[in-house]
Amino acid sequence: MQTEYGWGKLMSEMQLNAFINQYGMKGCPVRFVTAYGPRENESHAIIALIYKAIRKLDPYPIWGDGEQERDFTYVEDIVDGTILASERVFNGNPINLGTGQKHKLIDVAETIFRLVDWKPTKIKFEPSMPVGPLSRALDNTRAREVLGWEPRFSLEQGLRRTIDWYKHTRKNTNQIAKDLLLERVFR
Repeated sequence: MQTEYGWGKLMSEMQLNAFINQYGMKGCPVRFVTAYGPRENESHAIIALIYKAIRKLDPYPIWGDGEQERDFTYVEDIVDGTILASERVFNGNPINLGTGQKHKLIDVAETIFRLVDWKPTKIKFEPSMPVGPLSRALDNTRAREVLGWEPRFSLEQGLRRTIDWYKHTRKNTNQIAKDLLLERVFR
């Protein structure tokens, strides 16, 4: 599946460049990995880890061995960078939006335990479950240089905001609140 996903991204970038060259269209691909934050569901890594901590699953399951690394980038940073890219880059050159920092999944889980003020007595690693690449992070040098963009939220700040949102909206239920589908945040 990862191979097809990667090819899909590559083909979309190639198609955008073809449109730019053939029709004079303006735009750029924006690349990000492991974005997280409010309004995600439990099929995504961070929300799944938060859900399991709030539900106090013990043993606490973690897919893989917990050593896989990701560049977790908070959604507001992704949105800010995407808007800047749409306003400033028109030639099809890609922009990477990420923190450039790798965090081990086990360390993220430990941070979540601290933020929810609970820790399991046992962590159960599940090496037979899919984990994707062992390590993934983006170089955001171009985003800094071209857009003046840098992430505003540390992993802990983003996790804290996501946990607060999750607690407020999920209220110890296994169901997704229907009003989340209509939720909007205005500033």
